Amino acid sequence: MRNKNVYYYEEDDILYFLIKKGKQYNSEEISPGITIELGEKGALLGIEVLRASKVLKDARAPLRKTTYTSI
Repeated sequence: MRNKNVYYYEEDDILYFLIKKGKQYNSEEISPGITIELGEKGALLGIEVLRASKVLKDARAPLRKTTYTSI
């Protein structure tokens, strides 16, 4: 099943999460290469991750060391 709210643009290595449809009024870089898009009243509309393959690879490294248990 394909998630229609997550988009990956391989050519540019950009990952985009669509949170809510609406007109973008502002954007803010919250971390290097990670930008949030905001609507008129500050509602979160989307999250853009530049250099996504590197960011996700770096984010996975600490998870490999974590032990998970069932609740």
